[in-house]
Amino acid sequence: MVGNEAPRLEEFTDGLPEPEPKNEKPHPRIAVRITIAVLALVSTFLAFRLAIRSQGIRVSGTGRIEGQVVNESGRPLHAQIFIIHTDLVATTDAEGYFSLQGVPAGEQTLVVGYQGVGREYPVTVPADGVVDMGQIRFISTRVPAP
Repeated sequence: MVGNEAPRLEEFTDGLPEPEPKNEKPHPRIAVRITIAVLALVSTFLAFRLAIRSQGIRVSGTGRIEGQVVNESGRPLHAQIFIIHTDLVATTDAEGYFSLQGVPAGEQTLVVGYQGVGREYPVTVPADGVVDMGQIRFISTRVPAP
């Protein structure tokens, strides 16, 4: 230290001086960084919620699915037809034909059930349209009794 800058003993007769109070406000750059971080976090959260919500959106409207269910040899089957996650159910007629009205538009899973065995078929139903499944061959995979 240089001699002129050193404190003098007379300055300390009443004890050590109180430190000057520090300014508690954050530096403006820190405040800006915190604000940007909070905004980024909130917008990420909102984007995530929007993405989750959009997964559950289906195409509005309904359509129809029709077709015929036959066995391995082409004979008509008296089977039950339904769409997963709906209350829609139909039974084939004597010729194996079915028609399901009011099927929600979009990706659906059609299930054909016969004698306790079911098969799933993915189908895309257009709004106000008809999906013709054609002839569905229902091949049994039951193991014969010994």
